Amino acid sequence: MSLHTISAGGYTAEVREYGGALVSMEYNGRTIVERDLEGGKPAFFGGDILAPWPNRLRDGEYIFNGKRYQAFVNEEKWSTALHGLVFDLQWKVVEKSENFISLATTLDASEAYPTSLDFLVSYELTSDGLIWTIQAENVGEDAAPYGVSVHPYLIADSSASINDCTLSLTAGEYMTIDDRHLPIELDSVRGVFDFNGGAVIGDRYIDAAFNTEPSPRIELAAPSGLGVWMEGDENSLWVQIHTADRDGHVSGRKSLAVEPMTCAADAFNTEDGLLIIEPGEFHVIEFRIGSL
Repeated sequence: MSLHTISAGGYTAEVREYGGALVSMEYNGRTIVERDLEGGKPAFFGGDILAPWPNRLRDGEYIFNGKRYQAFVNEEKWSTALHGLVFDLQWKVVEKSENFISLATTLDASEAYPTSLDFLVSYELTSDGLIWTIQAENVGEDAAPYGVSVHPYLIADSSASINDCTLSLTAGEYMTIDDRHLPIELDSVRGVFDFNGGAVIGDRYIDAAFNTEPSPRIELAAPSGLGVWMEGDENSLWVQIHTADRDGHVSGRKSLAVEPMTCAADAFNTEDGLLIIEPGEFHVIEFRIGSL
């Protein structure tokens, strides 16, 4: 698996060609994005690009423009197609410098997707942190249903459990889920997942999508005063938060998955936030990550 390192302003990041993903990120030697490579392979979608849909797609199927599509069900216990179709594609380096790298790949039309998309992802480090940009261009002949996110696991302080960390996220509602982790309806965050102004995570299990204002900013701060922040741009209307509960794995509840999304889970069926990219058009989204 080919890895590339970029650096600037005290920041260092690793990027892999497989999946075009962010492998890790550090600031002055301190890990702020968990390195997700077990045995040389990603284990928890860490740093992956989630497109052309983020989150879960019910039974891996949907109907678009009157035609039924079937994606591979990669989450068998809940019968869902999780996190899209590009996270396991091979990407090629387009440009690289000391603080910048861009990679490209093509998603071909298939029984899982109606048309072809060209993807370009870039990672740029500055003294303020990481600028992470994803562009999708419809190079096919049919319209493209679309949603996108990314999947970094943020670490405020590697010596602290996230139970002791303070999460700040401005949101009035979150999406309740059923026993398959698929959406039911919006509910108030009050008394459940209210992190407006900051609150300690404690022993709460979180795997929920929060309905946010455009361009959300998420902060995770440890008792030591160390922390990390992430922002989505105006395309980000949802943020999925997951407390990295890993069934006894040594890395459990040491990091927090933060996924600014353009749409809710199962958007190809519910159309909640679903985007349509017409032939010849493209969609661009930007994320930023830095140290507090």
